Amino acid sequence: MITDLDVLFVSQNVNARCHFKEVMPMAAVIIDQVKVHLTVEQLLSIIQQLSPEDKERIRKELATEPWENRLDALLRSVRSRVEENEMQEEEIIAEVESVRTAHYDQSSH
Repeated sequence: MITDLDVLFVSQNVNARCHFKEVMPMAAVIIDQVKVHLTVEQLLSIIQQLSPEDKERIRKELATEPWENRLDALLRSVRSRVEENEMQEEEIIAEVESVRTAHYDQSSH
């Protein structure tokens, strides 16, 4: 005896649409759509229970931002720091000369 039954399961924290296909004497459950409301703390608790391999898989999935985007963000950050602390060529030359003089004075004594 084979029967098909579609069920929409709704409770306080779970909303799932399941398709049950009963083949005597066992039933198989196929979940088409699951919606679970979790807090961040609950999600972290679940992740902590995973194997190291599964945790690494999750980390890789979350870190899939292309390297070009990360590089662009880094370059923007560096450029903004340069613009904030921009020095004129004369200031650079004066600083180099000051350091050279200090090193020369230390080495001659």
